[in-house]
Amino acid sequence: MMIKNFFKTAIVAIAVSATVTSSALAQEFKVRSINTQKVLQSFWRMKELNKELKGDETKIKKENNEKVAEITKLNDEILKIRKQLQDQNLPRNKREELTNSHKLKFNRLNNADRSRRDYIEGKIKALKVVRSTEQSTMLKEIKSTIDKYATENGLDMILDKGDGVGVVMYLKVKYDVTTEIIAIINKGHEDENPGLGKAPVPAPAGGNE
Repeated sequence: MMIKNFFKTAIVAIAVSATVTSSALAQEFKVRSINTQKVLQSFWRMKELNKELKGDETKIKKENNEKVAEITKLNDEILKIRKQLQDQNLPRNKREELTNSHKLKFNRLNNADRSRRDYIEGKIKALKVVRSTEQSTMLKEIKSTIDKYATENGLDMILDKGDGVGVVMYLKVKYDVTTEIIAIINKGHEDENPGLGKAPVPAPAGGNE
């Protein structure tokens, strides 16, 4: 009987100890979540980059259309020559002239189309490099902002719950700091991001959650 009571007492003590320890950890270990992709897309620098790249994409599309128009005109000329060559009564010298012209124009058409594709693909590739480089720089700035925010608010961890690439399975909405980080990183550019509000005043380290 004494042994049973001892084990019961020990189990209760362990359970109480575990509860107290768990409660203490919950109070001391401060965790928040963030959607980094949302922050990036809401960053004023990203909005400016998107506008700039959209303008470049419009120029590329215009250039492509102009080149296509030239190629289409050349193709129409080739079709016209082919139709002339179908004439059985066409003089030999005229046929030779048209045949040579057809060959030259056909080569020009192939070269023009190849040149167009290489030019446009090169332009698009260049834009992708610019976007990738700029985004990398922005993400470093966002990371720096997150680190500073965590330090100023006495946080132990901020988990990324980004769309489709996050590592957070569940965390209450009240622990998400995405909006706060967006406001901080856009400070001074609120007019370009209406509705974001002002950056919150950092809480002292070790403050309330």
